[in-house]
Amino acid sequence: MCSKKKEPLGNGFTINVSDIHRFNTDTIILADFAMPKKHENVIDIGTGCGTMPLIWCREEAGKHITAVDIQ
Repeated sequence: MCSKKKEPLGNGFTINVSDIHRFNTDTIILADFAMPKKHENVIDIGTGCGTMPLIWCREEAGKHITAVDIQ
């Protein structure tokens, strides 16, 4: 059984993480590097726990954000 908890992302955004679905500093850096412009449509394929799209939503970046994962 894996433990689950919520991690704060700021501005009222939280993300559910577990032993299987988690993120690290690299995810935060990549989300900032790949930050979409306000008029862009973006897709995160293999999003895992969805950290990058949630960070983009928190920053109100991107016109439309889609996150896809097989799980």
